[in-house]
Amino acid sequence: MLGKHLSGLSMKELQQLEKQLNESLLSVKPKKVAAFPLAPLPDYGGDGVDYSYLFATNEIFDGFENAANWAKQVAIGSGFILISSSYKTTQKDGRKYRYLKCDRGRRENNCRDPETAKRPNTKSKACGCRFMIKCEQQRVEENNWVIELLHDRGTHNHTLIVYPEGHRGVSGLSQGAKEVVREMNDAQAKPKNIMVAIKNKFPDEHPNMRHIYNFKEKMRREGSEGRNVAEQMLHLAREHDYINWVSCSDRTSKVINRAFLAHPAMVEVLRTYPLVIGLDSTYKTNRYGFPFLEIVGVTPTNQNFLISYAFMKDETAASYRWVLQKLKLLLGEGVIPSAILTNKEGGLMRPVAEVFPDSRHFLCTWHINNDVEARVSFLGNKNKDVGRAFKNGVWKRIMEASTVEEYDRAVASMEDRYVRWQSVIDYVHNTWLTDHRQKFVLAWTNEVLHFGNITTCRVESQHSAVKSWLGSSQGSLDTVFRKVHASIINQVTEIKNGLESSRRRHGALFKSYLYQHLVGRVSHHALELILEEHTRMRQLSTEVFERCGCAKLSTHGLPCAYNIYMAVQGGVGLYLDLVHRFWRTLEIGGGADIPEFVEESAQVVELF
Repeated sequence: MLGKHLSGLSMKELQQLEKQLNESLLSVKPKKVAAFPLAPLPDYGGDGVDYSYLFATNEIFDGFENAANWAKQVAIGSGFILISSSYKTTQKDGRKYRYLKCDRGRRENNCRDPETAKRPNTKSKACGCRFMIKCEQQRVEENNWVIELLHDRGTHNHTLIVYPEGHRGVSGLSQGAKEVVREMNDAQAKPKNIMVAIKNKFPDEHPNMRHIYNFKEKMRREGSEGRNVAEQMLHLAREHDYINWVSCSDRTSKVINRAFLAHPAMVEVLRTYPLVIGLDSTYKTNRYGFPFLEIVGVTPTNQNFLISYAFMKDETAASYRWVLQKLKLLLGEGVIPSAILTNKEGGLMRPVAEVFPDSRHFLCTWHINNDVEARVSFLGNKNKDVGRAFKNGVWKRIMEASTVEEYDRAVASMEDRYVRWQSVIDYVHNTWLTDHRQKFVLAWTNEVLHFGNITTCRVESQHSAVKSWLGSSQGSLDTVFRKVHASIINQVTEIKNGLESSRRRHGALFKSYLYQHLVGRVSHHALELILEEHTRMRQLSTEVFERCGCAKLSTHGLPCAYNIYMAVQGGVGLYLDLVHRFWRTLEIGGGADIPEFVEESAQVVELF
């Protein structure tokens, strides 16, 4: 038709028409197109079946909610999910109606530019499905609702649900499952263990891990009652009668930079066994990146106990001094630990000497050996064999020198053997021997009552125990508190069990007359240490007088080889007065002076 109209025009008229068309095209502004326009496929695997017949019913429902719930259950049983599409829509005759549509229906969203979006990699289940049914009032004056089928909207353009997990309308936590989560969360069970319990108890339900995490977070928020994490931590501390101090940035701020917490049961254990204390920080325990300082003691049954713990914003001398001052208050007036064990932390060395001047400060021999091996390997042209040989040779003789004279000979031997390795000699003297030899060489540590604790491995073990309870490095302060509290409760139970076992159970190895005065009155661990010394006495034989050294008596408060030899010769056995009171105290608080404790600081009361 257009060709017939153009055929009657002259060349001049055609040229004029072309010019007008070009001007018209140039005057039209191009339509702005979104950077990433949606291009939904017309079909996502639909089967073409009309599913609307599933909702054919003569039932009259009391209210829209009942009608919608019935329809949603029918849909779930058939492999799809219905959602409410309209809200309080009214027809011309006044009757209300609502639509229920497939949850994969079209979403009216503008196109998003991933380069500028805050969450560029979002996903949508919408695929433009047109399935829909209608719910309407039967009469205006009554709340009776019926379901009307829409056969032109009866098919789905997508595949139906195969696996219920992951679909909000199908999966989730029932009330029974939520109770399981609540109970197991109180017992500090891990989410994966909670999931197993739910699957076993409710096999027909289909929750996933995200449901458990979300419900745990909901419970945490409800329990906080509007308190922030710091306030909630202190609220829980007061609720469980913890002794606690906090330090804030300033008088008007609620930003905590240090917090010290001690369980009341552990304070009682500390007052009973205060002589050996280990300190060490661990990391990756909370979402704020605060170092987590653990203060650990030891019982006569050779069990650890967490005296207290502290969150610190940094590891400066000021932070460590603050913590140690609180520990001193915790110990009570006039109580002096015989040994305090730490690593060679720059910020910790001076505060220990200032706050506990009458206690002996030990450095962890395990960490020292590792540092020496690594540094000598580096100085020896990065040869690991050089570092290993140094550690197991001359350095071992230095550390294990039992007298000052033996120590001097070992140092002289090192200097003579490594005369061409001046950097190694300088490192050893400047880093360890000049200022710190009294903190780890046996010639000096054998003078101190330490009950066999010369490393911080006991504290490292406590780190592992706590982290096994935490299960995550991203916990908030109140979450960390709950889990550490649970670990302490468990630890108290184990300590009491160990003490009672030493009181009531008698080992077959200790039935001889030598132990007749000790069995049931000292810990099993003390008996085992005495048995080791008894074996050593036999090996020394008649040289026991010259070679005993009596180290076990001075370091452990237990009979040495010489004492055991004299008891054997006398045929009378070992008496309790040869055993330090530490090993004989098998009851927490038994004979210990445990005064009333100080009140909270005014700053804590004022701010929190």
